[in-house]
Amino acid sequence: MGRDRRRYPRVGVALSVAVQTGSRLWQGNTADLSPHGVKARLPGIAVTPPRGSSIQLRLALPKASPTAPRISA
Repeated sequence: MGRDRRRYPRVGVALSVAVQTGSRLWQGNTADLSPHGVKARLPGIAVTPPRGSSIQLRLALPKASPTAPRISA
């Protein structure tokens, strides 16, 4: 296995995540997080939104309030 050349380290963490683009919504879990990205596992589907699409992620944080933070990219 080659050397990891990422600028920012990734941290393995499993959180519930909802991924939405337009009217499409998928539920899954995160695999890892970094300051500039997230890897999500969405069971049984291949999600490839068109390049430049607006994607909204909702992470369920441990002991989070009902208004958990939302991250848009």
